[in-house]
Amino acid sequence: MAGLQELGCSFITVHDLCGMAVKRTSELKRIVDRVDKVAVIACHPRAVKWLFSMAGIKWDTEKLHVINARNEKAENIIGNIRSWGLPGRDAGGNVTIEGGDGQWDPWFPVIDYERCENCKQCLSFCLFGVYMADENDKVEVRNPQNCKNNCPACARICPKAAIIFPKYTEVPINGSEIGNEEILREKIKVNVDEILGDDIYAALAERRKKAKKLLIKKSGTEQAELERKKFLEQE
Repeated sequence: MAGLQELGCSFITVHDLCGMAVKRTSELKRIVDRVDKVAVIACHPRAVKWLFSMAGIKWDTEKLHVINARNEKAENIIGNIRSWGLPGRDAGGNVTIEGGDGQWDPWFPVIDYERCENCKQCLSFCLFGVYMADENDKVEVRNPQNCKNNCPACARICPKAAIIFPKYTEVPINGSEIGNEEILREKIKVNVDEILGDDIYAALAERRKKAKKLLIKKSGTEQAELERKKFLEQE
């Protein structure tokens, strides 16, 4: 922070970029649209790219530049920004955005669509309705708030390692660049055997049934709460 102030560039401090990407999307878009260049000091570039994509922000390598604060020291980050060149303080000053409403700790997956083959295994596996298919039958993260905190199981069994959890630490689920594809495939195979067993299709079918039951139960609970609320309002 001190280095950025000394450098003289305008910056915005975001409390939780993941939360902002899904809870305050329009505000994030305004920040990106306001200037010609934006440096995002956050985590792995692949994770940030697809997090922004999830927020509806088209990725432009000429405009958006990600610096991985997990791997870089402060002085290197400042040097990186100095060499790239950013707007001065007149671009908006220094602001802190707290993000979120404090009722949800943003933990959810994002999809790397450059790797995703739309096999829908994640949709079948998830019990909590996080994934849905859009009008073009393309899998998307529709209900991120339904995700179970600290559970990256869907990413562990994704055949193409296309699912990222930006707050996770394990490679490559955290969005780090993927190196040896052969080693990765072997790792995924071990994960699939551990989580789904020998009969993958039977296991996924059973999870789909369970997910439907959970959805029906949740819908019934929500309907009962809605009726209770209406009754209280009439009183």
